[in-house]
Amino acid sequence: MVSFRKHIVRAALCTAAVLGISCSCHAFALTIGTVNAHSALYLRSEATTGSSSIGMYPYGTSVEILSSSDGWYHVSVDGKTGYMFGKYVTVSDEGGSDAVKKLGRSGPALINSVNTGTVNVSAVNLRERATTESPVITVISKGKSVTVLDTENDWYKVTFDGKPGYIFGEYLDVEYVESSSEEIKVYVSGGAVNFREGPSSSSNVITVLGRGTALALVEDGDTWIKAVYNGYTGYISSDYVTYEAPVSVSSSAASDSLGEQIVAKAEEYLGTPYVYGGASPSGFDCSGFTSYIFSLFDISINRTADYQVFNGTSVSVEELKPGDLVFFSEGNTGYASHVGIYAGGGQFIHSANGGVKYNYLSDPYYSDYYLCAVRVL
Repeated sequence: MVSFRKHIVRAALCTAAVLGISCSCHAFALTIGTVNAHSALYLRSEATTGSSSIGMYPYGTSVEILSSSDGWYHVSVDGKTGYMFGKYVTVSDEGGSDAVKKLGRSGPALINSVNTGTVNVSAVNLRERATTESPVITVISKGKSVTVLDTENDWYKVTFDGKPGYIFGEYLDVEYVESSSEEIKVYVSGGAVNFREGPSSSSNVITVLGRGTALALVEDGDTWIKAVYNGYTGYISSDYVTYEAPVSVSSSAASDSLGEQIVAKAEEYLGTPYVYGGASPSGFDCSGFTSYIFSLFDISINRTADYQVFNGTSVSVEELKPGDLVFFSEGNTGYASHVGIYAGGGQFIHSANGGVKYNYLSDPYYSDYYLCAVRVL
């Protein structure tokens, strides 16, 4: 089975005590601030506009103020610490110093909330990137609504009619609506896409995701998207992600019919020899056979059994339908070492020693090492 790497995030709270030096630095017991910037406010690594951005937070976001210095607040928000320019933070303290009172309203973070923007000019360009030099994707007329995903400088990243792009902030009236139970979903658009530990093609692969796999969006980006899949946080190339949910035919008569068609097609290859690494009619290994048959119906699944187990939705033995993938783990190691296509009546068709053939799930070897089943359709 794919080895998932566990990520342990260690957070350390560090308090600095500067003695014998006079400065305009203040500490607080517990002080809450609220972002009052019209669009969004940078959280920066240092108390200067030239420092790198850690994140961006929209109007109404609550932050914990740790200290202040030279017009900046040192704050904590969403588990991150950094600096926000004091002009754009309204402070209400709970037992804190009066020093910050001169410098509200609780609100959601932008990601994992439902945010709607309405075009407030006669027409506005939806662009590929956050710059006026970027190509125009489409033109949106006044009063039309878009879904706001993120902010970048003075721009909003949005989706409109399923198309992601950027709109200059002044041309949108944005309503932030907290949604603790809803999350923004993105979907894999490629056939077998790496889900990595970091935003780099050289980063370790957590797992491989199949077309249509849903992930919870954490942080959007031009080249990499940070997301959560099956409890693991990682990165996926933005080239292989869409905001549109795939059209599903599962739980319908069409799905049942397609499963039967897949079994009928697989049966045409009965007797084809087993060839290790094979994925063509001249010879198949187990996963080469399943991936080839599904490809004939324009369905892309991962190439190997240990990755095909992550395609689709897990189903119990009692729920099995023709076309479902059934997996086996030799030695009961938990690693998917073999795969076949369920055909109904307790039988499955697969490529093994002796070539493509039928077996029963109840046969001694296969009943001993049965692992799980997945519905791709």
